[in-house]
Amino acid sequence: ILKAARVDDNPVEAWKKHNKNLADKCAKMNELDFEYLEYSNSLGTNLKIELAPTNIWLAGSEEARVSKIVFNPNMPTEEVFGMPKRDGVNGIVYSALPLSYQGQLIENFNIRFENGKAVEAHAEKGEELLNQMISMDEGAAYLGEVALVPYSSPISQSGILFYNTLFDENASCHLALGNAYTM
Repeated sequence: ILKAARVDDNPVEAWKKHNKNLADKCAKMNELDFEYLEYSNSLGTNLKIELAPTNIWLAGSEEARVSKIVFNPNMPTEEVFGMPKRDGVNGIVYSALPLSYQGQLIENFNIRFENGKAVEAHAEKGEELLNQMISMDEGAAYLGEVALVPYSSPISQSGILFYNTLFDENASCHLALGNAYTM
């Protein structure tokens, strides 16, 4: 946990360096101004995600509105994240890692999207819970975030499932259902 949160050796300098690296990645992604991302993998993923016209890639540190103090709202963090177009997600995505949700595991799952909405979901374990998540309200069936995480992230390299979303989402690229960030 300490290694993943970069507090095992000179944490202040480690976080300055890491935040600069994340900011540089965001700047490059924003400069490239992608219209969409396409995903495929050996598990069967074939997914196209159009990005919102106002998408801004974000990551790492933020500045407090009033005090202007720079802080990291999430530790650890490895992701650069953006916002999908609400009706611009089509295809199927297969999980590469299990999802821990409310103390239960959802394993070997897939979700099919049409015009942005999750219309079908299956799992070898936890299928009922997965479908409950997707149907809890209208917004839960849509993607609110697409995140890119390098394979070299400390959490990915650890090979540990932490059973904690803050840690586990930093193990691989991921998609998040529900509302997008307000920025």
